[in-house]
Amino acid sequence: MKTEACIDRGFDFAEKGLFKKADRFFDIALKESAENARAYFGKLLVEFKAKTPEELAKRCMDFTKSENYKKANEYADGSFKRKLNSCVKEYEKAIKDRETLKISARYTIVKLHMDEAKTVADYEKVVEEFKTFEENYIDVDKLLKECKERIFNIKFNEAILAKGNAKTAQDFSACADMFEALGTEHEEVKEHLDFCRNNASVLYYKAAESLAEELALDQSIEMYTRVARSYELAGDYLDAEEKAKKFRALCGGVAEQIAENEVIMQETRELNKKARRKSFLKFLIFALIVSVIAAGVAYWYFYVYKPNQIYSQVHMLFNNGSYIETLKALGDLAANTGGF
Repeated sequence: MKTEACIDRGFDFAEKGLFKKADRFFDIALKESAENARAYFGKLLVEFKAKTPEELAKRCMDFTKSENYKKANEYADGSFKRKLNSCVKEYEKAIKDRETLKISARYTIVKLHMDEAKTVADYEKVVEEFKTFEENYIDVDKLLKECKERIFNIKFNEAILAKGNAKTAQDFSACADMFEALGTEHEEVKEHLDFCRNNASVLYYKAAESLAEELALDQSIEMYTRVARSYELAGDYLDAEEKAKKFRALCGGVAEQIAENEVIMQETRELNKKARRKSFLKFLIFALIVSVIAAGVAYWYFYVYKPNQIYSQVHMLFNNGSYIETLKALGDLAANTGGF
């Protein structure tokens, strides 16, 4: 069979999806003509399971790295090389179209997320998704701005609600932080921010004044620190800054006094230890003396005084002729003295 006829049969089988049969005919053609560009292109279709060159391009698979493509491109003449280049351009266009479609689908999904968003976290997530698109893509810039406005409105309403419920200095301070986070370029935000800061300062100042009165009962360093901190939180309200400096200085003085007292107490404890050791030593000496005296008295009583008493009794009994009583008394004397 002629080479071109084999190649044509191969393309016919490929168009029908019979890729194994098609591949056999392309191989036969290459045995007869090893540098046939059309045969290698046919094997390229088989490799990517594409029925036609148009289908190969639409597969969006990079066939230019295939050895079959490289061989076909190497052996192609002018007209067939143009056909190959056209196929590559179709492939590149298909890739671009697919990417465009993917971006369009993603854009639709992000818009849907925006429509469903309710919380700040929802809108912030949408903002991050919109940022992945190229600048000026359709109306992304407009939608980004709209998302940021919605985030601002939610946070502003939350701050207004918190302000309405605020009662303590800490509450108003937290509200001030919420308004400050929104940016002071908005006049309405600035008004609410100033209001919250002022209320927080007033309440912190009152708290500091109240704590200062309690110093009569509690003059610990912790108490002085609390007073100083409360005045500091009051900011520039009335004389808060001056009093904050004053109590900070007093904190230092109290700390020094506490440190000095600790040194004195430590010295006192050491002196007490020494005094206890001295007293204990005196007690030991006294106990030793008493023990020695007691031992001496006991020795004198049992080994001197009592034996003499018994001996006198024995002598008297013997002189009186009471020999049995004398023997008994001698037994007592022997028991007390350990023998004669």
